[in-house]
Amino acid sequence: MLGMRKLTASQKAIIRRWIKMHKGNVSYPPVDQMIDDGTYDKLESINDTEILYQEVNRFAMDEDMK
Repeated sequence: MLGMRKLTASQKAIIRRWIKMHKGNVSYPPVDQMIDDGTYDKLESINDTEILYQEVNRFAMDEDMK
């Protein structure tokens, strides 16, 4: 574990790809959709932190609004 609280570049890339694939069909909070399809497990395996859920949610919502 990296011990960082921020998302890594690879986590951000996964989230961006996920948002692109689900554009127009993202539910809120988006992280719950990611848990259902296994994406969250990938993010967690890269760098699990105590605030990963919140960070993924925040970043995904910001990306979806672009």
